[in-house]
Amino acid sequence: MESGLTWVDNLVIIIYLAGIIFLGLWQGRRQKNTEDFLLAGRSMKWWPIAISMFAAFFSSISYVAIPGEAYNYGTTMFIAMFFLALPLPVALMVFLKLFYKLKLWTAYEYLEKRFSVKIRILGSSIFLVTKCVYLGVALYATALMLEPALGWSMAFSISLVGVAGLIYAAFGGLKGVIWTDVAQFVVLVGGVLAIIVFIWLKLPNGAADIWNTTVETRHGFNIGWNSGFWDWDFSQRITVWAWLIAAIPHCISPATDQVNLQLCLSCKDLKTVFKASIWQTLGGWPVVFLFYIAGLGLLAYVRILGQGTPIAELGKGDKVYTYFVTHIMPVGLRGLIVAGLLAAVMSTIVSVLNSLATVTLKDIYQRALVLNKPEAHYLLVSKILTLCWGFLAVGLGIGIAVICNKFDVPLLEISNTCLGIFSGLLLGIFSLGLLNFKANSTSAVIGFIGALIITFYFAIFHFLLKAPGERMSFLWFAVLAPFSVFIIGSIAGLFARSTGSRKLVVWGNKLIKQSMLDDSPVEDI
Repeated sequence: MESGLTWVDNLVIIIYLAGIIFLGLWQGRRQKNTEDFLLAGRSMKWWPIAISMFAAFFSSISYVAIPGEAYNYGTTMFIAMFFLALPLPVALMVFLKLFYKLKLWTAYEYLEKRFSVKIRILGSSIFLVTKCVYLGVALYATALMLEPALGWSMAFSISLVGVAGLIYAAFGGLKGVIWTDVAQFVVLVGGVLAIIVFIWLKLPNGAADIWNTTVETRHGFNIGWNSGFWDWDFSQRITVWAWLIAAIPHCISPATDQVNLQLCLSCKDLKTVFKASIWQTLGGWPVVFLFYIAGLGLLAYVRILGQGTPIAELGKGDKVYTYFVTHIMPVGLRGLIVAGLLAAVMSTIVSVLNSLATVTLKDIYQRALVLNKPEAHYLLVSKILTLCWGFLAVGLGIGIAVICNKFDVPLLEISNTCLGIFSGLLLGIFSLGLLNFKANSTSAVIGFIGALIITFYFAIFHFLLKAPGERMSFLWFAVLAPFSVFIIGSIAGLFARSTGSRKLVVWGNKLIKQSMLDDSPVEDI
């Protein structure tokens, strides 16, 4: 498809990229050690952290997939945000508070304290695989838009965006990441608002047309008794039960996801962590809903004004969205919205790359390979690791593009399936350590292997190889993986000899309970 961008749009994109890279490098210019590079000196305030948390998890996947979801299916998926916010008080007051007081570098240090160094390395390895795949999906989502926008091939688009993010990820450090996230958040929100306002002004009856189209096509919150939303049907795409059950392991995930935890550890105190986490959750709702509105507006535009034009023949919502942005939006605004896409993906790239470098350095390189070197050595290695992970993610992005095209799996579904499996496996291991006294390193490994076999079986034979209407809902993988690890590991723990520290089990532990009630530190066990 021929590029729809003009020289004005390209100029907007170039100015944006140059400004972001400069800001990231400027903020990271005073790095003296790995704590400055990887944790921003543990001195950040709550509001940039809240924005950075949101930006890190929003990504280009959401920038393209959420309007596409609204266009294809409606806004029902938005309800998930409320379900996943239910465990927030427990996540903050128990698990995140515990991990912050332990003064960790990575979440996987806990696994060594609770189980053994082997489980720490296993947990770190799962995280590295999960987030590298996540980066690949994010880069692919970006290429979906850049390919029609700029006329470049999928592989070239993925490579360009990945390398651009690497420049200030490798040299700006976490402080540079956080402050560029703030700037990119403004561009991201400005881009989606521009789409909504433009559609509103173009439609004959403005917002009324969007509302009427949403009602006529049943693209609103489709949660009636006959909608399938309340059914115990694993092939039903969205059900309330999948979200309710998925909310249980979500109590632990904010403390065990290294990307989120690393931002929390960069805060100057625990009060700052709480404030940032709450605002990131509640403040994210209206921002995300803007993207659903953009998708609904796009549906109304195509049905009312787009019939008989190329946009009506594209079918999938993500393709319609990218065509609309790059061929129908006014000159100049096209560049702004593409810059918003770049903002989303670069926020994700740099946050995740920083975490990948931290985990590789602290859990593998510095823990098991090269010990007792000066700080300058580890600082240099951190930057090299960032570069290596970035290039690997670019390669995965190209591979994921091939998979999505071959199996005709929607972007939102393939990303949630991959993340649900790998993140779920990791959550299961942490759940064993935090909640089960009898679990030890052997039972954790048995639980992981058993769950890996189960989830891969369902992912291959009940998802990838099934027709779209017969597939197991992708939401269930985030439930299946952690519960499989926990149940299998708990059963194995009944027959295994206890090893590791039981003092770091939350349930029934007086030391942990006292720490949750006041500001007393958790002793280094």
